[in-house]
Amino acid sequence: MSREKFSLDEIEVGHEFLPLSYTVGQELVRKYVEVVGDEDLLHRDLSYAQGAGYGGIVAPPTIAALYVLKAYRTDSPPPPGGVHVRQKFKFYRPIIAGDTLHVQAKVTDKYVRQGRRFLVIESLAQNQTGEDVVWSESTSFWAQ
Repeated sequence: MSREKFSLDEIEVGHEFLPLSYTVGQELVRKYVEVVGDEDLLHRDLSYAQGAGYGGIVAPPTIAALYVLKAYRTDSPPPPGGVHVRQKFKFYRPIIAGDTLHVQAKVTDKYVRQGRRFLVIESLAQNQTGEDVVWSESTSFWAQ
């Protein structure tokens, strides 16, 4: 379904978007923790993170939001006017700076309520070794 934007009428439950691969670099982690004011040394100090048993700087779990929303814009973006109303996450394992995440998103529900058209999209991110890292469910609506 590669288009300028996807159509809410045409998109079906079960549609899988093109996969997204994303490397979480150390510079991205550094900028992210600066912006959000995260002082945790696991996210800032390589020696500290390694001393705590990690292979590198640990990305804050909320960094997942940067790529989860991109995962359902890979083959075509949603139509304009959507309102993001809910986001759920399940975190399975830490993201380490340098990890490459492979994200697959798919439409899991589509419904109309109170004159609004809702779309529910789930995504699963796995690291370069195939381990589940983050699951997410995103709900958005559009006025009819």
